[in-house]
Amino acid sequence: MKKFIFFAAVVFSFTLHAQSNAIIYQKNGKNIPASVKFEQISNYQNLKYADENGNTQSIVASQLDSVVSNSRKFILKSKSFEDQIYLMKLLVGGYSNLYFFKDKYRKPHYIAEHPSYGMQELVQTSTKANSSGKTYNNQTKKYLGTLSILFGDCKPEKLGHTSLSNRSLSAVFISYNECKKQQGYVADEISENSKLRFALLGGVNFTTIHSAFESIDTFDSQTGPEAGIEIAYVPTALKSKINVLLGINYSKKGGETVYPYQNYDKVVIEYPMIGLDFAVRYHFLPATSKINPFLGMYVNKSFILNSRDERMKKVAENGNSAPYVDLDLQFNSSMNLAFGPQLGIDYLISKNSGLILLAKTYNLDDGHNYFQAKGAAVQIGYFYQL
Repeated sequence: MKKFIFFAAVVFSFTLHAQSNAIIYQKNGKNIPASVKFEQISNYQNLKYADENGNTQSIVASQLDSVVSNSRKFILKSKSFEDQIYLMKLLVGGYSNLYFFKDKYRKPHYIAEHPSYGMQELVQTSTKANSSGKTYNNQTKKYLGTLSILFGDCKPEKLGHTSLSNRSLSAVFISYNECKKQQGYVADEISENSKLRFALLGGVNFTTIHSAFESIDTFDSQTGPEAGIEIAYVPTALKSKINVLLGINYSKKGGETVYPYQNYDKVVIEYPMIGLDFAVRYHFLPATSKINPFLGMYVNKSFILNSRDERMKKVAENGNSAPYVDLDLQFNSSMNLAFGPQLGIDYLISKNSGLILLAKTYNLDDGHNYFQAKGAAVQIGYFYQL
């Protein structure tokens, strides 16, 4: 468990020392290499970032021209709205631009920028109406009228079905810009689709087996190998922060303890197992992030591969051994369902591949409360996503 806690501390401290991932372009012509947490921006008038020395700095939007990530996944531009200067997130760029930001009251805003009409806010109003003793919310989609005017020279077919959301608005802006033959930039969060991710992992486990028999003490902690495959579904509907996974994992867990009976010195227990996992993980950042820590919960069903005589043996000092036989002792072919936490970090090497570091704890029992295997496992692996 101490190793697991130490690993957790290393994982999250590692995320705090990310290298510069963006360039801040100031209005005075100076450029600043910086580490910007684009996904965590909450104040669109004052940008916080880490400089090249890792020190936290801030700069107001009125001093900036734009902020561009090295991969161009994120672009922020300094724009005026209601006599205030904001850093607006560019969702679609081209003949007409679509921006998103939140004001000082945390209210979200969508802004259209058009060569002929300038900056226009896309709004939806809501009013309450009473009828027959019931209260109803009436919504007026004013943004549809605004878009009809802006896109009047090349109106998208699905304009009337547009909702006030990132993806829906972006779709009609892209359609309009393509009609004008001037479609340029699309933010990664808009163009990204749901993905299937395949990973190969290997590592070690640290196990202590507890016994319910008075004649057998708790087994010494031992390390054993781990290897597995997992398939993850990454849905963009949840902004790619929640993954659902299925996995199959091979592990060997065991230990030994003193057994001064019948001319034997110790009892050795060994469980080579195949485990089936179902897990849900929450990533703190979108799947496009270079470094992405996560927490998760999993359920496991493990099946024991060796025979009863091979699982538990009495061993003498000269190396002679015999199966541990007890008329009251029964061995199931599988362990009970187990639940446990996991945490780790994804590191993107390219857009569709990367490394994963994973740690989890487990508490397995044989269904008869004879033996209980507790411990933690650490794995590292490679993943590729389609």
